[in-house]
Amino acid sequence: METIFKRKRIRISSERMLSIGKIVRSERLSKGFTQQQLAYLSGIDCCTISNIENGLTEQPKLPTLFSICDTLNVHINVFFIECKPFEIKMDE
Repeated sequence: METIFKRKRIRISSERMLSIGKIVRSERLSKGFTQQQLAYLSGIDCCTISNIENGLTEQPKLPTLFSICDTLNVHINVFFIECKPFEIKMDE
């Protein structure tokens, strides 16, 4: 995977973050993973996984979301299917 998004962050509304968190939790549970297992397999801190699932992370790093998706074997689009284009803004 290319790391062209290495330093990029995305701004997502709090409602969308709750939705992303619910998707992460749902996919994690459907695979039978605990938060600790997902953290270990994806190389992400367990607190970060918890914060994402609870909608507490306002600006997740794209590599974090990609790692979660890779580990859960889902495409990143599942998080943004219902987004309107103006809901996501890229920081430079």
